[in-house]
Amino acid sequence: MVPSQVKAWLKKPMRFLMIAGIIAVFGTFHISAVSADTTKKPNIQTLQESLNFFGFSAGEPDGIWGPQSKAALLRAEQCLRPIYGASNDQHSKTFLTDAHAYFKTSATSGSCLLLKTYARQSYECPSHEWSPVLMCTTKDRPMRASLCVQSTTIRFAFGAPNQMPDHLTYRPTLESYTPWVETGTGRERAILVSSENTAVRLFARSKFNKKQIETGIDLIENNTLVETIACEPHESQSAFNAIEQELSLAGICWNEAPQEWGTCTKEGGWARYVSGPVFPMEAYQLGEFSAPCDMAEGEEQAIAAYEFGLYVQELVRSEDLASLYDNIHGALIKGPTKSDALEHGFKHFFSDKWVETLLNIEPQCTPIGTRGYMLGRGLIWFDMIQDKTQEGTKNKWSIISINNDIEP
Repeated sequence: MVPSQVKAWLKKPMRFLMIAGIIAVFGTFHISAVSADTTKKPNIQTLQESLNFFGFSAGEPDGIWGPQSKAALLRAEQCLRPIYGASNDQHSKTFLTDAHAYFKTSATSGSCLLLKTYARQSYECPSHEWSPVLMCTTKDRPMRASLCVQSTTIRFAFGAPNQMPDHLTYRPTLESYTPWVETGTGRERAILVSSENTAVRLFARSKFNKKQIETGIDLIENNTLVETIACEPHESQSAFNAIEQELSLAGICWNEAPQEWGTCTKEGGWARYVSGPVFPMEAYQLGEFSAPCDMAEGEEQAIAAYEFGLYVQELVRSEDLASLYDNIHGALIKGPTKSDALEHGFKHFFSDKWVETLLNIEPQCTPIGTRGYMLGRGLIWFDMIQDKTQEGTKNKWSIISINNDIEP
């Protein structure tokens, strides 16, 4: 950003507070022996149950941290030593309780060997109740990172593969997550995870001139970026949408205008999702907003037309030509043939401006006279047609015209 843009960006109260907060937090960091986050210390009784499960007798889980419990933790750390060299009580406690939560619902008997085996699984989400957000194997050295979300909590693991993670922490999502923000060359969203000694930032970056989203890890020391580690493109999984989906299910949504989190509303929500990261069709399916067709004639068909319009927009957004042409039943009035489209590809027929126009106008609930329904001021037309099958004649939604703006 140029200086004037930076000043305008910082005028937003939430943005200014966000930057100030990050600087205040980052100023206390320095990289040394890595430790686990201490914002969620395991409950003593839960820790005693975990020690007992893996065969390190802590006695009756009474919530009192006495000599027997301390001795049990020392034996557990001796067991973990081959996969984690540095001594760190809090890290061991977090790892023990996390491993116990993973295995306790199975019929498996706990042991030192099972605890060490868990190191290879500890980068995965603990259960089906957690949604994977980012799974990353780094390009330049053997490191792994994983991020999972459940409701308003994130779980972060980072370290060497097949070893006890250097970081294994749980955090409230709203304290760590930054939604899409402009960076000057594109957009970025990230999770900041910090502990007493270090800060790690997992990011997804989208360049204005590129479709692909880059994912990676920033290591930060004393408010200074020390290193950026890129994720392997074929192994990384970037689905930050899962974070906002989980928050929306909890009734929390990001409001672009005031730049702050607030209560989700279901009315007039289409425009809020045009720029993502949760796009209109997905948001509609999640119940984040309603079709504006309630008062239209033939409400059922009007809503169906609106939903088909959202679906076509999503196919265009994802450049899914095969599925787009699967929704053409009969000959197009105008537009590339299916064979030409699949042979030459999306960019051969449609410009970025064409896509932007089609995606930035909300689908309509009513037809234009007898011509059918249109998207993007007539860039695509569709209508309900009668399709003859072996079982008889069925009514189907079909694209009837594609007015592409690039003529080969």
